[in-house]
This record gives sequence, structure tokens and C-alpha cells, in this order.
Amino acid sequence: MSAKNKLKADLILEVSRLQRRIKELETDDPEHPRKLNSDKWRAIAESSPDHIIALATDLTIEDVNHPSPGLATDELIGVSITSFLDDQREEVDNILQEVISTGRAALYETVYHVPNGGVIYYETHALPRKADGKMVGLTLVSRDCTKRKKAELKLKDSEEKYRDLFENVMVGVGISNSEGKVIVTNETMRKLTGFSQEDFGRIQIDEVFLKADDRKEYLEIIKQNGFVENFEVQLKNKAGESFWASLSSNPLLLEDENVSMTIAVDIRERKRIEQTLIVNEQNFRDLVENLKDGVAIADENGFHIFINRKFSEITGYSETELLNMTGWDFSRSEDQGKFEDRMKDRMVGKSIKPVYERVIVKKDGTEIPVEMSTTTTIWQGKKSPMAIVRDITERKLVEMDKDILLHQVQEANDRLKSLSRELITSQEAERKRISQELHDEFGQVLTAIALDLGIIERQLDPELPLEIKKRVADLRLMVDELDQMIGELALDLRPSLIDDLGLLPTLNWYVERFSQRAEIEVEIELIGKEKRLPSEIEIALYRIIQEALTNVAKHANAEKVIMWLDWKPKTITIRIEDDGKGFDINELQNAKVPFQGLGLIGMGDRTALLGGRLDIRSNPGEGTAIEVEIPVMGSEWK
Repeated sequence: MSAKNKLKADLILEVSRLQRRIKELETDDPEHPRKLNSDKWRAIAESSPDHIIALATDLTIEDVNHPSPGLATDELIGVSITSFLDDQREEVDNILQEVISTGRAALYETVYHVPNGGVIYYETHALPRKADGKMVGLTLVSRDCTKRKKAELKLKDSEEKYRDLFENVMVGVGISNSEGKVIVTNETMRKLTGFSQEDFGRIQIDEVFLKADDRKEYLEIIKQNGFVENFEVQLKNKAGESFWASLSSNPLLLEDENVSMTIAVDIRERKRIEQTLIVNEQNFRDLVENLKDGVAIADENGFHIFINRKFSEITGYSETELLNMTGWDFSRSEDQGKFEDRMKDRMVGKSIKPVYERVIVKKDGTEIPVEMSTTTTIWQGKKSPMAIVRDITERKLVEMDKDILLHQVQEANDRLKSLSRELITSQEAERKRISQELHDEFGQVLTAIALDLGIIERQLDPELPLEIKKRVADLRLMVDELDQMIGELALDLRPSLIDDLGLLPTLNWYVERFSQRAEIEVEIELIGKEKRLPSEIEIALYRIIQEALTNVAKHANAEKVIMWLDWKPKTITIRIEDDGKGFDINELQNAKVPFQGLGLIGMGDRTALLGGRLDIRSNPGEGTAIEVEIPVMGSEWK
């Protein structure tokens, strides 16, 4: 018998004894059948640890042996017993009315909220009280059962938590009796196998084994050890489909009965992954064996645990020899420590250069350059360093040849630049010489001719025919025009202003002549403080601007050109923008002869020879912008 049932039985016996004694006391006072003999009643009631309450038929309190906590006896007399109840008021009222109407005792539990705080649980026995065969009231015997009730509630809560845990745990759980029959299963076990609780009641837990040999081995382990742990086996569900599970079974003692608990863990996904890993590992082996690069995987101490055929070919060692070696065993003696540290850094997750070059020493002692990439991989369930090695001997030879060729090309480019610089310098010198000769020699001769023709014209006989006089005058005009043409040609070849006054005055002079001849407005804006530049830079910028404006006049169909000159401490920048028709840069660059007829090649060459930058931007209908930036060291400013 449980403790709770025993307590109830003891209480009923004691209440019965009190009931008989109270009945005796009531019959001692026949004149007052509803009123207890106070002395006798209290002598009995006050000796009881329980609350004994006398109620009238209207459920008001007539007398009480002990007041409730927080209340005085005077506060209880004449008050309805149900007024001290909250949620149970109607329930208790119905119980007590039934005792009055039927004359049968009743047992019930109530919760009393103490006025100053706290809760008391009472177990109450309601007894009918009669006099002369009539119902005159009730006698309530209430025992404080708070400790027991709280223990019961705690036990109930614990049982609910256990059941929730049992039902919702992520592994299947089954409880089997000593005969092997499954008496209890949780939701996971039922879902895992497809069997209902009723189905399990008809079978034994080991009947779900797919193979008889597995079942035999499982039972044998239990027989020998009394338990089994992590027994991986294929089971079958109710539909006959197989699945992998891990079983563990242990004996339990439950309510004086020997039972066993079986735990089933679904390992289908793990088995699938393991099978996939096996297949992947085999695929990996098949793949790396056919690579042109060497592959080596090492353990945490650096010793090889896998190498492919190419790795063996590169190092000259056999597979057996390599499996007893580390990655730094191939290093030159001065490099061994460095590569050992690199492998250790890789193992602890430090960031290292993923691809690098090194020299390895083959078995025969020869040294070869290799390119090595290192990483970490999962091999046989463990994190392991992996190296991929490529023999780059041929590449190094090609790179050496390439370096020689590049050096030769660089020297040729340097010579070409030098020749181009000398050519441009020679051209400018020749232009300057021709310009001076045109100005000095041809100009002087033409001036002399013009003077002689003027003297002849003044000394002609007035009687000569008018036609002869007209021809002499025309000849003198032709000589003047030729002199002017030769002067302009000399200026175009080499304006003397640039040597005497510098770039800006020469540009102002040239722009004025250009605007008059081309009928295009040109505006010059200055940024920074004007300074003289080295002669070769001034000449180059003048020629670039001259070529740009010539292109505008020939191709742009523009009305206005704006030119910015920006002097900076270490550079000078010139930007020329026109509002002409523009052109497609990509189409021009894709032409068979790029920049043909536009003079852009010459502009680019002059800029490159001075280490500068030339940028051309244009779109059809949006004009053209040319920007030239030339570096000028501070020591070269004049």
C-alpha cells in the first residue's frame, strides 16, 4: 500500500472514532439537539491536532476547536465555511449539501490562502450530525496535508517532466519486461520503426532485426554482459524497409519489476555520410593517382600517410620510403627548420602563403625547383595537412630565357627611345636651322630683290608701255608675298619666340594666328604660377598643342576650343577641349592603321619620351578632350 493510501485509511478510522464520540456527546443533551455539550466537545476536540468544525445546516460555523492561521475564533463563528474558499467555493458547497441531503460522509481536499500570505492544503472529512433522527448540522474534520500535497505536486510535476522528456527525446526508447515484451515506447521509437504501442505489445524488441545473425549476436552480448552499448545494426520497420540504428540496452529496476531499457539512435545519415566518404576517398585516390602534380598528405607529426605516384616520381623515393619520411626531409639542410615550422603553423590554423616555391633534394642528391601549395584536408576523419607539388624545372628554364629576351627587348626599347629622342631633337634642330636660313638668307635675298624692283620701278622711262610698268609692279608684289610666306614658314618650322620668351607667349602668338586662319575661337586659361620649363619640354608641349589644334581645324568642325594650362610643383598639365563632332575612340583603335592621319601617334610618342601621360576622350556628337601631363622635377625649373 502506498503512503498516500495508508494516510487516507488512518484518517478515515480516526474520523470514524471521533464521529461516534461526537454522536454520544450530542445525545447527552436532548433539550438542545443542535448544540454540542461545550465542555465535553472541547475536551475531545482540543486534544485533536486536526481542525474540528461544527457547521449548521446553512453551512455557517457554530464552533471550532482551532482557528485557521491568520484568523481569530470570533472571526469564524457565524460565517459560512465556503466564504474562505476561492475557486473551490461552488464545488465544496455542492459536496456539503449532498452530505446534508443524503446523510453520507464525504472526503474532499481544499486550498486555503492565508490572509498574510502562504497556502495551506486541507484534507477534510464531512460527517452528518443528527439529533432525534434529524439532520442538525455537519462536523468537519480537516487535517493539514500541505507537506504531502506539495510532495505529490512535486512528484506529479517531476513525472510530467519525465514523460515529456521520455516522449520528446530525439532517440527511440523502449521498456521491455523480463519476458522481452515491449511495454512502453516513446514517440521517437514509434516513428523510427513505424510500429504503434499496440504493435509493440505483440512483439519483442529484437524482432525488428533485419538479419537473424545480428539478432543472435545482439542477444549473446546481453547474455554475457547483461547489457549492450552502441550495437550498430540494420533494422526493419513495419513496412519491411531496412534502416541503420545504434542500439544500447541496460537492465532497470522499475516498481519492483525487472525490466530493460533499449535506446535506438537513428544513424542512417551517418552511415550515408560514411559510405559517401568511402566512395569519395576512393574517387580521390583515383583522381590524384592520375594528376601531373605530386600530392602528399601528412599526419599531425608531419609523417606522410598518403602519397600519389607522381610525388614518388618527383622525389625519387618509393612509396614505402616516403611513408616513413616528412615533408622537410627533402629540404636542403639550411631550409629544414623553416619548412617544419611552416607545417606546424598550418596545423594550428595560422595563415601562411598558400603557394610558394622551394628547392627539394631528390633521393639521388640532385636539387630541383618545385612550386608547392599547402592546405589542410580531412583524411580518414582527421584534419591533416596536404601538399601539392609541381616540378617547375622546365618553367624556370623558360623563365630564364624569357628574362633574357625581356632584357634584350628592354635594351632595344631603351635604344629606340634614345633614337626617337635623338630623332626629335635632330628634327627640331633641323627645323630651327632651316627656319633661320629661310629667315636670314632667303629673307635677305628677297628683301634685296624687293628693294631693286622698287628702284627699277621708280627709274622706269615714263614713255614705256603701261603693260611693262604693271608687270614690274606685280613682280614687286609677288616678291613681298613670297617674303611673307617664307617668314610664316620659318615661324611654323621653329618660332623663335619659344627660345626667347617661353611657352605661354608663343602659344598666345600661335593661337591668335590659328584663330584668324581657321576662324575658330580659342580661349586659354591658366592655373597656377607660370614658370619656364626645360627647352625640350616646352618644344614638346608646343608641338602637341600645335598638332591638337591642327586636328581640330581639319576634322572636328568645331566653333570653340578651350585650353587649360596647369602648373604644379612637379608636373604641368594641358587640357584641350573642343565642341566639335567628336569620334568613336574604339572604332578608331580597331582600325587597321590606328590614328592614321590624326597625328595622335606623334603626340603619344612625344609624351612617352618625356615620361608623361596622354589621355584622349571623345564620343560622336560630344566633342573631344585631350589631356597631357608631363612630369617636371623641381630642380629642372628655370
